[in-house]
Amino acid sequence: MNAPGGTRLLRTAVLAALVGSTSGMVVPVHAQDATPMTVATRFRLPDPGELADDARRTLVDVPVAPDGDIDLSPILDGIDAEIAALDPRDWEVAALAGTLSTVDDAFALVRDGTRFDAYAGLLRGAEGTLSARAGNSFDRAALLKALLDAQRITTRYAFGTLDADTAAALVARSFAPATTTLPGWPQSPVTDDVEASIEARARRDHALLTAALADHLAALTADTIDRARTDLLRHAWVQVQQTDGSWLDLDPSLPGAQPGETLTVAESTANEIAASDMPSIGIRVLAEHLVGGSLSESVVLDESLPAWALARQQVLLAFVPEGSGGGLLGGGGLWGGGGDTGWVPTLIINSGSIQGDSFIVSGEVGGGGLLGPGEQADLTRLSLEITTLDADGQSRIARQVIADRLTADQRASGSVTADALVPLVDIEEVPTILRAVLHLMVSTGSSDPLQTAQDTAFATAMAAWGANDPAGAADVDIDDSFAPAALADRLLVLASEQRFIPAIDDDQVRAYVSAPRVTVVTRSVDVADPTQALFQTDLVVDGIRTLAADGAPADAAVRRQLWYGALQGAAETEYQLASAALLDPVGRTIDSVSFDMLQPLTVLADTTTALPGSADGSLGAILAAGGRAVVPGPVADADSWWEIAADGTTRAVLAPRLGGGIGKGAPVDSPAYRVQPLDKEQPTKGDKDKGDGGNEYLVVNKNVAEKTIPTASRAGHSTKSTFDTAADALAKWKRFNGG
Repeated sequence: MNAPGGTRLLRTAVLAALVGSTSGMVVPVHAQDATPMTVATRFRLPDPGELADDARRTLVDVPVAPDGDIDLSPILDGIDAEIAALDPRDWEVAALAGTLSTVDDAFALVRDGTRFDAYAGLLRGAEGTLSARAGNSFDRAALLKALLDAQRITTRYAFGTLDADTAAALVARSFAPATTTLPGWPQSPVTDDVEASIEARARRDHALLTAALADHLAALTADTIDRARTDLLRHAWVQVQQTDGSWLDLDPSLPGAQPGETLTVAESTANEIAASDMPSIGIRVLAEHLVGGSLSESVVLDESLPAWALARQQVLLAFVPEGSGGGLLGGGGLWGGGGDTGWVPTLIINSGSIQGDSFIVSGEVGGGGLLGPGEQADLTRLSLEITTLDADGQSRIARQVIADRLTADQRASGSVTADALVPLVDIEEVPTILRAVLHLMVSTGSSDPLQTAQDTAFATAMAAWGANDPAGAADVDIDDSFAPAALADRLLVLASEQRFIPAIDDDQVRAYVSAPRVTVVTRSVDVADPTQALFQTDLVVDGIRTLAADGAPADAAVRRQLWYGALQGAAETEYQLASAALLDPVGRTIDSVSFDMLQPLTVLADTTTALPGSADGSLGAILAAGGRAVVPGPVADADSWWEIAADGTTRAVLAPRLGGGIGKGAPVDSPAYRVQPLDKEQPTKGDKDKGDGGNEYLVVNKNVAEKTIPTASRAGHSTKSTFDTAADALAKWKRFNGG
């Protein structure tokens, strides 16, 4: 599926990456002499005595454009050295397995070298558990089994049920660090300047939130130890077949555990972990049409995948013409050359794709059924629905509007006609309502610096090529074209995993990812004005656990949830500012809850609070669920607020239900957005069909090639061949569910 030449949206996406690289929000500058990263002291929970000064901080809410040409040379100079310094034996299961000669070696490494996290089911998988240096019994068993399988040892999983006291002992163990330490992240995923900007914004917003909430925080109850214990009742470990045919139990859950010891009896065994024990991500796309004066919504894409399989992939959602070839490499490209009326929502997972059902933008429908024969149907709205399902059965659902041709008032009127719809304009034969590309990022706490460095090499090369030779980049697959922008987006996730969560994991609270997290970055155009590009950033579903240690204050976990929410909101706002730097200042608009924080703050606390009739309905839903809302400015017409759930989980919200930030404006095509060096040769691509591990690393130009060819196979493996893992996971997932 190729990106058509001259497509403004894709060109803007690449420019976004280049602009961000100057501020550190997109491609971090990996200095060769970088010192190892320690836990971020700057992101620790502020002391109460600092709040007054923090509330008076002055912030910069205006995007700053780059000064002159963008020079990627420092990144290209340092990236190969960084990759070489990251030993695969520390980050890749197969490479690590080669250093272990016995069953006891593998058992001891998992037992002593990884921390125990209390949650339900297989969240991270073997590779993710190694990267996180932590996992529950399922994930640590997956890592141990993978290490032993690499040694060609016959293994299987065993499953049983723990008693309450043993589950409590495991939760208690989660507060202890690993006995032996594997290398950690060598440095922050973002630059020091960006970290300083995030910290300053978070401190200001957090201080204002804390003052507004006052005694309300005491009424909130964070995630409980009891819930964590319940999550651990279903237990997994590994069994190894011995020479006499018997099976030896390997349960590394507790310190000092020995081969042959178990925490419970095996109730069943299996070679694979069942889908019911895997937290999953459901992705649905809904298309709404106006037919005969009524609005009718249908599901046009409905897929579900294990969280662990998506967490290490680049996942894009786009809309392609029906008949364009049926897949990523289909004949018509991303948007051009398709059928006249049919469009298909398509998930692009690295270099593979999953397609939904075709729908029309405008035309006559018939054939009976609900729509009736011969009626005019007009597409009015496209929506994305994300559902995360934990292994314990708890689900979280978030819905985001991709594009809408009706205003809220028109919908509320109860009477809609085709004349009321925003007219659609075709750009390169594509209706504006379909010109969106959404980047879906799943986080399980399992990112690793080696893959990030490899992806940085690839994305930097792609950015240099796209900026220097846009025409030559016209036929590049969309997954490659988006590599720079996708890397930019992922830094939000990496900063959260590697800086924010560790910062609130302190002597009073144990904090870690316990359920799938999903962040969505949308790049589109304004349906009403196609000259305006749109950028939206939203952590749509979060899933971290904060457990208070014995003796910690009663509100310790809630206060860290509030601080974590402020950090997340600040990071999304700073990223929005970096993205908006490529938009023309004339007519540019950007929005974030943080921008409104100097207005008077109103706390909505319970269902007895009388909301103005014009207030957004989401505010009432927050109160009904036992949460709090902090609203800047008048409540009656508020379009931004902070949502503080009953357990203290804090989220920045823009109406309707969009978090993070949104920016709109005309893209800037300026000579300033260039990359040096500018000398170039014809790009070449590796052939993934020649058994080279899926390597399609792009040789960008003579200077870039000289500096990046040594990383080619590693970057290619990281960015291209991992779809095999997701494809295998999908096949297993459907097989487990009878598909």
